[in-house]
Amino acid sequence: NDVYDFDTGVDKNKKESVVNLVGRLVSLKLAFGIFVVAYLCLALGFAGLTWAAIEAGNVRSVLFLTCAIICGYIYQCPPFRLSYQGLGEPLCFAAFGPFATTAFYLVHGSASSMANHFPLSGTVLSASILVGFTTSLILFCSHFHQVDGDKEVGKLSPLVRLGTERGAEVVKVTVLMLYALLVAFGLSK
Repeated sequence: NDVYDFDTGVDKNKKESVVNLVGRLVSLKLAFGIFVVAYLCLALGFAGLTWAAIEAGNVRSVLFLTCAIICGYIYQCPPFRLSYQGLGEPLCFAAFGPFATTAFYLVHGSASSMANHFPLSGTVLSASILVGFTTSLILFCSHFHQVDGDKEVGKLSPLVRLGTERGAEVVKVTVLMLYALLVAFGLSK
């Protein structure tokens, strides 16, 4: 993410950017090194989770994990860069909510109890909604200090579109909604 944002110039003043943290005199060589390390970590993580899925006897989880990774890729990577169209939060919701939560649920489930049907319960779906909204809210809030930089390069994040005052109201409403959902899901078991 940070390497691709470095490429567009959106993170030039973002102190917490990995590219900026590694070195103030950022060169293409350094950005390429971070790029390689990031993809190596992705490959190792995917291989490890695939191995865990095979060991658990539920390879279907790899499909959900792959969907989560695809959401992450089209979120930031060329030629898609859907975050620049303001679609980062919905992609984050899908990746971390339904896709990743379901993948990890399937890995932890019993293969014998899942052999003939799709084993998603209301509990798993409820948890995935809460995880998705929470993760999306974190992403949304991470852009408050980046509005000017996003505007400069044409990144139409929700905060660029809404402005920080209306964005703050969205945060308040979303936090209340998360607690309301938590209570509703809990009461409905």
